Amino acid sequence: MLKLKQITSAKSNYWQKFVNIYHKTFPVWEREPENIIAERIQNGRYQLFIGIDNEVVGFYIYDLVANLNYAILTYLAVTEHKRNQGYGSLLCNDAIKRCKIDWLLVEAECPILYTKLGFRKFNFNYQVPKFADTDSITMYLLAINNNGQHCINKDSLVCIIKQMFINDYQLKFDDKRIHEQIARIPDQIQLIDL
Repeated sequence: MLKLKQITSAKSNYWQKFVNIYHKTFPVWEREPENIIAERIQNGRYQLFIGIDNEVVGFYIYDLVANLNYAILTYLAVTEHKRNQGYGSLLCNDAIKRCKIDWLLVEAECPILYTKLGFRKFNFNYQVPKFADTDSITMYLLAINNNGQHCINKDSLVCIIKQMFINDYQLKFDDKRIHEQIARIPDQIQLIDL
């Protein structure tokens, strides 16, 4: 039976287990520096939950940005020997239940898990900046809306993407990737099934 435990400090006995799964799952270009994750967990911006079933089997982190009415599931991972046993779905469902804000977003290269759980794709070309790099990579930007909305206006999404690119990916305000991404956003963005 999966139990979830919130980690609120890098001093937790579970911190290193989280770090090990994090490093084994995500490539360097996709990893946020651990000291920033630790700081954001400590100050309450990030919520880190680990899943335990006789051992730590996985984790998820979501970033709550209440002033823009969204949260983003920044990372979700299951340790390699426990994959394909339903833990990813359990972790993701827990994040969905905990999210009490209109939009829960996730960026994904492989959206299968998320679409099975109700996430839908924003219908535009989404390019995610790589950490500590000048390149970007194509991903899906997926969402669940707790009010049943199936679209978002451009101004709202522009604010969200600027927030994510500047505060999460730590890009400078004048980084061309921000402006290129904004230019790809249509006036009305529909959520579509994949």
